[in-house]
Amino acid sequence: MDKLLKQFPTSEHFILIKFFHNLRLKEFSSLQPLARKLVQTETQNKQVFQYWPILVSILFAHADPKMALKLHLPLASKQLIRQAENSQILNHDEFSLLLSVFVRLGDYESVLNYLNSSLLSKLQEADKKNYDSQKLQCYYHLDKWSEAFLLCKNLLQATPDEWTVFKTLLRMVFKKTNGQLSISLDRFNEFQTFLVNLKETSNSRGLMLTLLDIHANLEMVDSPVTVQFPPALPLLTEYLRSFLKFPVCSQDIAFLIPFLHQKPESIRNILSSNLTDARAAYNPVGVLA
Repeated sequence: MDKLLKQFPTSEHFILIKFFHNLRLKEFSSLQPLARKLVQTETQNKQVFQYWPILVSILFAHADPKMALKLHLPLASKQLIRQAENSQILNHDEFSLLLSVFVRLGDYESVLNYLNSSLLSKLQEADKKNYDSQKLQCYYHLDKWSEAFLLCKNLLQATPDEWTVFKTLLRMVFKKTNGQLSISLDRFNEFQTFLVNLKETSNSRGLMLTLLDIHANLEMVDSPVTVQFPPALPLLTEYLRSFLKFPVCSQDIAFLIPFLHQKPESIRNILSSNLTDARAAYNPVGVLA
């Protein structure tokens, strides 16, 4: 192959064969020159190949985590910034690559800036793509409660069973520092008001788990908190009766643990009666002989 490359140094076909051969061997140091050669070839794939040196930098980051944040990912980010400034990011795949590098760097401020940029606006004009989850991730890591809460309200009103959205808000209300759980009362009160209003129109699994999760967290927090929704045990009964017939519900028994020391007999009775009801309601299609 090396002889063929010397004979045909600009052959896209032979460069690609050599590139993937070295990639399988994990010879990352030889990939960057090959990727640059592909960029220089006159081919219809030129737009794609211009990202290959960047992808090689990302591969280096995976292969050498110690140097990833010091060298490889910053190099990839500089290359991508140059692409963005030169208006060479033309689709959502390329834009997502840009975001992913900054996420790996932990630079959520830059991610958010790009999500609010004119670059994305232009891409959205040609092809709409939803970036709400990426925005929410940024708000969480940057601790932007107001923005996160507004976005989550909109998302939950559209999809009230989206557990990941509930979970993000829970993590912003309850925070663990040095093994100690704390609560932001202002955030909790705002979140609680929204949940109470949401429960009037929805009884989704995600909402019920969130209310149970709040009770579990409050057991580990010293601050006095006024709860406006039902106590833990009635909620647990309601939840089990509604969702125990679904297989995934069996994984939610973990929510019982914080309450076991309170009223173990009540917990046992709730479980016993609801498990019996669920078993009676289960009607298998057939039984193996």
